[in-house]
Amino acid sequence: MVTVTLDRPSPQLIFAPEVQRLERHLFSRAPLYLGHTHPTPEGYLRVPPWAKDIYLSCAPGSEHVGVRSNVCLHWQADILEPQTESGFLPFAKSLLCKSHNAVYASDTGRLLNGQIFQQACEHHLPEIPVLRWNGFLFRDAQWEGLPGSFSLADELAVIDRETQGLITANGYTLAKTIVMEQAGNWALFMLNYLDLMHVAPAHPETLNQLCDCSMVKSFPALEFATERDIPGRWSSVQTVGAKASWGSGATADWDDLNNPQRGKAAFHLWGQMYKAIKGNPPVGSIWTTTFPQLMFEWYPGVIVASQVFPHASDPTRCWVYHDFYYDQEQPDRGLSGS
Repeated sequence: MVTVTLDRPSPQLIFAPEVQRLERHLFSRAPLYLGHTHPTPEGYLRVPPWAKDIYLSCAPGSEHVGVRSNVCLHWQADILEPQTESGFLPFAKSLLCKSHNAVYASDTGRLLNGQIFQQACEHHLPEIPVLRWNGFLFRDAQWEGLPGSFSLADELAVIDRETQGLITANGYTLAKTIVMEQAGNWALFMLNYLDLMHVAPAHPETLNQLCDCSMVKSFPALEFATERDIPGRWSSVQTVGAKASWGSGATADWDDLNNPQRGKAAFHLWGQMYKAIKGNPPVGSIWTTTFPQLMFEWYPGVIVASQVFPHASDPTRCWVYHDFYYDQEQPDRGLSGS
């Protein structure tokens, strides 16, 4: 009889102060999804709920979405403090910091009342360098010491190739943002997200009606190069097939909150509506990840941009942020979010 001892890290490791310090360092400089590049006729301001030190600005009639620091130059307070879960605010030409009444132009970030510094000056809120990809906005990673090993642009290019360009904000509308405090460490959340075996037992009435997880095409993550101890790839893609039965089940009472089969009915009605417009979907679902916390999901007519972050005070919990994009051709966008 052979006894094999597996050297596994202790679950208590997540409580170690040095691990939590490393996580704070990692996530404070991690790549960030910020939003989309689409203008709107009325314009908008947005402070992403996961990046409150940044704001997005799109003036009415403008085709450009600018990204700047949301931190006041005077006393380092947050300038915009939206009260909605999505972080959106009506467009305004000027921004007022409530701490000491510093006023900035929202489009250029220029300080408009420099006298608060008691001198003539020309100051601007710093512009944030961004990466624009398929209609989405990102802030690149800011990890020191890894300039040659991690490139968000390269990872997104690989994802684009492996998903046949399906993950794009073009033709989609950002419909809602959901913020969730989840039980479980952030790394456990990511492991569960990547584990297709959880789809059927965890989502029996919804995703299991659509996704055929026996038809899996997977592109591996974190492939380590032999000549160095850092990954040669920092992203993954998993694609599953669509069940032929999606859209053929009962759809009655899909909107009845007392219907125990509501989720199943809604998913089949969604399938009927999608197929009536687009025909059979090319795949059932796509799940992508980019280290350490970026996720994109593609479903027929729906794209979800998600991020997970460690909880500030409880390592057994995490925060998850979802932006839901719905296909502009779908007649009932709210249905696919049921």
